[in-house]
Amino acid sequence: VVIDITDRKEHELDLAQREAHLRRVINGNIGFLVVLSPNGIVLEINATATSVVNSTRDEVVGSRFCDGYWWNHSPALQSEVQEIIARAAAGETVRRDISFRVWNDQSRIGDASFSPIFDDNGKVTHIVASGIDVTDRKVAEALVVEREQRLKIALDAGQMGTFTWDAATGQVDWSDQLFAIYGCSRDFPLSMEAFRELVHPDDRDS
Repeated sequence: VVIDITDRKEHELDLAQREAHLRRVINGNIGFLVVLSPNGIVLEINATATSVVNSTRDEVVGSRFCDGYWWNHSPALQSEVQEIIARAAAGETVRRDISFRVWNDQSRIGDASFSPIFDDNGKVTHIVASGIDVTDRKVAEALVVEREQRLKIALDAGQMGTFTWDAATGQVDWSDQLFAIYGCSRDFPLSMEAFRELVHPDDRDS
């Protein structure tokens, strides 16, 4: 008996090609990308997410996402990830900054999003977790805040104020110290012309 299985083989080849294409798309994503089941099992993961923990796709697929190296050093982080997955499984898109660990035991910060995928009946079938490492940006932002705080301390100590003037738009902004120095209320009309009126005539430009 001979059975023609040409159609089946063509179908299997087509599925394999589609899966390979999907994996290339996933791995081509510069951020972290993980496909989860509604109960948090890793179904697919890209190379970016596995490389930072010195792991492979085959080692991670089939495991609970919350048990991954990214979080398993901290029960609090694992609980946070489980809570996020539960919310996504209930149909909510969740986005937040979250700490995670990389292979050299360094702590990083990720801008993470957990998005539910629905079927035609409105049931959540998958959760797509994605994110980017924003540690360097967060460090830079913290440095800016620290410098601004130091500047404010110095200005307060010297009883000085600052202002900015956009020459193109004419917009003027004053610091709190400058309002106090000139004894002006917050409804004072901020403009270069109004500021000029506050300056002693002898100190104005001719």
